Amino acid sequence: MAARKSKKSVRKPSRVSSTVPSQRKSLVSSETLSQVKKPYAIALIVIAILFVLYLLRSWFVAAIVNGQPITRLSLINEMEKSAGKQTMSMLVTKTLIEQEAQKRHITVSDAQVNAEVKKISDSLSAQGQTLDQALAAQGLSRADFPQQVRLQLLAQKLVGNVTVSDKEVDDYIAQNKDSFPQDAKEEDIKAQAKLQLQQQKAQTALQSLLQKLQKDAKITYFVNL
Repeated sequence: MAARKSKKSVRKPSRVSSTVPSQRKSLVSSETLSQVKKPYAIALIVIAILFVLYLLRSWFVAAIVNGQPITRLSLINEMEKSAGKQTMSMLVTKTLIEQEAQKRHITVSDAQVNAEVKKISDSLSAQGQTLDQALAAQGLSRADFPQQVRLQLLAQKLVGNVTVSDKEVDDYIAQNKDSFPQDAKEEDIKAQAKLQLQQQKAQTALQSLLQKLQKDAKITYFVNL
């Protein structure tokens, strides 16, 4: 009986000693592997960040002159100094018109915008000028023009139809007869005069509306221009 107990006591240490080295070996290998992978992971992150910054370089740099960068922030600051008030006023006006149109459930479709753009383009063509030339002269792009037309049509719908009487047309022609071509037909002169009067009345009505909207609106400015 004593001999059997001694055999069991010998077997137990042999099992423990055989498992410990294998556990240490696995721990060492995992630590080594993580140490090897870490520099590669950091390098990949750095490369990814540099790639994103390269794609978004125009967000930070506006131009480079002989290796010296002009930051986008400096460009924005100069633009704010030169035309900041005018641009801010335009953006406020645009927002007020869109808000009032939404409040009244007034919309302008893409078809209406395209029709108005074509109308303007045809009118310029009749005068020997293209739409692109007219926009370039005003520093505008063809891509932004439909949005301006949409805003103009919204403003016209907010103001509503403007009526002009025959007496107003006759008085306008009498006061501005030197501004019309001498060889123009009477009906053409009246049509042109009526159109000009309608535009003037619409502009006056729009200014009155904008003054009321600005008075009633709560506008908070965070930029001193």
